[in-house]
Amino acid sequence: MEAVQAWPNDLIYRFKYPHDISKASDRALEMCKELPESVLEQGGGRSSAIKPWDPPQNWIEMHRFWEWLHPHLDDVWTAWGMVPQQRILQKSWVNWHPKDAWTAEHDHSAVHQVVSFYMRKPTGSGDILFRDPLDIAWWSYPREFRKRSLWQSVDVEEGDVLIFPGWLRHKTEPNTSDDDRIVLSANFSVNYFNYQPPPQPLPTKKQTERMI
Repeated sequence: MEAVQAWPNDLIYRFKYPHDISKASDRALEMCKELPESVLEQGGGRSSAIKPWDPPQNWIEMHRFWEWLHPHLDDVWTAWGMVPQQRILQKSWVNWHPKDAWTAEHDHSAVHQVVSFYMRKPTGSGDILFRDPLDIAWWSYPREFRKRSLWQSVDVEEGDVLIFPGWLRHKTEPNTSDDDRIVLSANFSVNYFNYQPPPQPLPTKKQTERMI
């Protein structure tokens, strides 16, 4: 018996960010520790998604990352067979997971591309899980759940960047290590209305020094 691959199913792509991110992860940790609980972050986790006035897309420490990321977004867009379209960064935030914390199941609705960047990923701190996108198609079938899992774990390491479609439901495993897990997330969507983001001020000399 041989399974037939009838159509492409490469939904999730992984890249490795090659540069140091320690200053940005320090800033993320400092900010998240001051935030209240959020709906999706469980077990003591925190998310800066509830603090939209200070997104990582505006951090001077992250400028190099965003420049590095854009060609990879284009590569994934092409691999999915999409028509060339300008996409814009709608939102970015960081999630902090101390010991025993995790992110609950969710999706990103109509977002076209989701980015998950593992800024800190200690050994044993848990991975990300994706729900089978064909789950709803199998609902009326008498499935044997012990043989067909609804969830697929994707191993990730520090510095890994995942890109996947916003409709793909996902969650994380609990952080079972004693160290912090920090993940940056970002939403990119097609710029249907030709929206132009407001220009960002040029970095000051002091800010530039923080990048080095």
